[in-house]
Amino acid sequence: MKKLKINEEELDFLKELINIGSGNASAALEQLLNTSVVMEVPGVRIIKPAELSSLIGSLDKPVLGVKMSLVGDIKGDIFLIADDENKKALKDLAEKAAPGYGKIEPGSDMSAFEEISNIIVGVFTYSIHDFCGLNVYHTVQDSRTDVLMSLLDESIAARARGNTEFILIETLFQVDAKLKRNITVCLLLILAVDSLEVFAGSIKKVREKMLA
Repeated sequence: MKKLKINEEELDFLKELINIGSGNASAALEQLLNTSVVMEVPGVRIIKPAELSSLIGSLDKPVLGVKMSLVGDIKGDIFLIADDENKKALKDLAEKAAPGYGKIEPGSDMSAFEEISNIIVGVFTYSIHDFCGLNVYHTVQDSRTDVLMSLLDESIAARARGNTEFILIETLFQVDAKLKRNITVCLLLILAVDSLEVFAGSIKKVREKMLA
């Protein structure tokens, strides 16, 4: 059974790489939602399926999920997941956005979530490409509301094949400086088994190079 061999220092390094790219994401989100937005990644961790309920929410309750596949030098599936509370917050923002200003239509929380997913996953793929030298791209979204494990089961079976560790990237939006409204979504990365060493090795290599 292959495992994802990334230590805590390398996870912190990955978090910093993603945070470097979050400035562009904040600008894109501000244009999309027509309000001030600061995006940051407060935590990146390796988790097992059994830990999902404590970190993301009950496995039996419906969540809003957007799935994209990664293609290129690393392969896998990446999910952006929001619970009911944060889904409602996204819907409220979508409805308040000025018509014609952004790319979303008032009342379309799924459309808003898909656009946000594109932005966040883009930050991840650009960071891996620019800093780690890996060519990686994401496919179009597959969006649905379902219980968490139903969203993930197909990817776990098709991609993981014995790998029981995934990467969870917590993403926080500080929306509207006056209201100080925070929205949290989770980015869950399920890598294909044959991409585990490539991904971990690229993080390790670039970190060692920057520390040299």
